[in-house]
Amino acid sequence: MHAEMPARDATRTPARTESSVARADHRRAPRPSGIRRSAGAAQRTWRPRTPPRVSARALVLGFILLTLAFAYAFPLRIYLAQEAEIDRMDAAQKLQERRIEGVAEKLSKWEDDEFVIAQARRRLHYVRPGEVAYVIVDSAANTAAGNGKSSAGGPWFSRLWSNVQAADNPRETDLTRLTAPN
Repeated sequence: MHAEMPARDATRTPARTESSVARADHRRAPRPSGIRRSAGAAQRTWRPRTPPRVSARALVLGFILLTLAFAYAFPLRIYLAQEAEIDRMDAAQKLQERRIEGVAEKLSKWEDDEFVIAQARRRLHYVRPGEVAYVIVDSAANTAAGNGKSSAGGPWFSRLWSNVQAADNPRETDLTRLTAPN
């Protein structure tokens, strides 16, 4: 029975060699020298974590993704610019359509005889037979509005004619009296 015992122990626990003992000692934390005082359980210290190393595959994949991003950036910018231009053109087209509708509405008013008569009376001062037309002229308002009259001698055509007459008789007229037409 004694002979079988060592064999059983050998199968249950692996035999320790010098290299395995050296590895086990290497893994142990170094013990401080000196007197150990009873301060409680020992705390395990951790070594600082090293940054993870980036593999070559990850670098190549990152480079490919970055290249693709730059390759798609320019066409995407062009696409977005074209979309903005299309939106601007749509807005301009809608504005033009509203303007056309307004002009068409004004044009349709001219088909009504009463509207044409009212415009002729207002713009051209037409009157119907038997009606008396009165035109009120305010000289101060006309001068301020620039309707052909000025404070320097009447309408432009009378000043022009007086200048022509003065040019025919240069000896009789003083050049300071001549006024230039507007």
